[in-house]
Amino acid sequence: MQALRAFVTLLPMMACATAPISDPNWTQIAFAAGDKTEAQRGLDQLSKAQPLDAYRLAMRMGLRSSASGPAVALAGEIAQASADRAESLGKNNPQLRRAAIYRLLQLENPAAAARIAEHASMQGLIARVAGDEEKARQALLIAANEALPPLWALRATRRAQDLAEPTPSPEALSAWQALSVLKAPGEAIKRAALAPKSDCLAAVVTGLAHEEIGRPVASAEAFGSSDCLQAKIHQARVLARLKPAAARQALLELSQQAPLNLSLLSALRRLHPAASAEGQQALRRQVAWHPEDHYALRERLTQLERDKEWAQAHRLSERSLRTNYSDDLHLLSLRYLALSGAKARSDSRHELLVYRLDWLRKRRKDLAQLTELDALLAGAAEEGGALGAARMRLKPAVKYAPRPDAAAKLRESPR
Repeated sequence: MQALRAFVTLLPMMACATAPISDPNWTQIAFAAGDKTEAQRGLDQLSKAQPLDAYRLAMRMGLRSSASGPAVALAGEIAQASADRAESLGKNNPQLRRAAIYRLLQLENPAAAARIAEHASMQGLIARVAGDEEKARQALLIAANEALPPLWALRATRRAQDLAEPTPSPEALSAWQALSVLKAPGEAIKRAALAPKSDCLAAVVTGLAHEEIGRPVASAEAFGSSDCLQAKIHQARVLARLKPAAARQALLELSQQAPLNLSLLSALRRLHPAASAEGQQALRRQVAWHPEDHYALRERLTQLERDKEWAQAHRLSERSLRTNYSDDLHLLSLRYLALSGAKARSDSRHELLVYRLDWLRKRRKDLAQLTELDALLAGAAEEGGALGAARMRLKPAVKYAPRPDAAAKLRESPR
């Protein structure tokens, strides 16, 4: 009966939720969900209100752009601009600064790019391209303190990190494929043995393979055979089980070189109590700089639910949806949005909430939680209904959580 009342209440809202929504965040989420049709509709609407944002999103997504205007014309010009022109455009047009920086780096002019860069993540990328390792490290330490960086900062930081990684040999890449795709740790060890002794990826794959088999000592020794940063981080992570004090000190030192490394942050969270300052800092950095990681996100959302920080929980969920979409997380984010005040029809976000609910309803008619959210919008549920929702609803793609030392289960390459 409660569900029926909720549905009847929502009928007029659903009827009004058919027009495309002009919202850059929703457009990116729809694209991440694989709905290019909805993303294109969003871009077409966005082109009228925010043409430059629509143009940039279309370029990144590979979709059609109907955006036009002076700012769009300048953005298109940057792609072919000379170094002097790109620097001038970036200096005088803050909204085009990042595009100008990337154009200058493309022209192999990091000095000009550095003159207009303001954010630490961009400064770090420029320093890495210029070969200034110390400046890049300092910029990374500054960026790491940002509580909720924009996603373009994440992309810049990861590009800088990729540039710092040594180029792996074909043998090491073959070994990584054996471990990550074929799920054959024994074969991975054999293939890695054929790689040059100095190959960082080969040492990391060997260590991860031994770890997967259940040989922590051999794993630590394999990681210790390389001087590369990633191998050192993995060695400290494995030693956390064997020699916690030594591992804690090693991770502390390594965090000055790679404060945003996912393996390092995960290891710090395992070594320190969840409520400690160190554990909290690692969790917040992992959520801020690795929004695709639903394990860490679930823990942070649980904390925010306890404090009833619905708006912050919604913001974190939305960032994660743009990088690692799931219907369950989408529904959870909409629940937080409703609880933050959007369930009221007078709220400016109400139309977007109803529109996205309708989109989800058409996409997944089997989602039982839709009825719960309908009831919440109809006023039949209290805030307490969202307590524990993240732990209950947000489940990782795999059926089991990684073992404390099973880094081979990570979704990204260990490089």
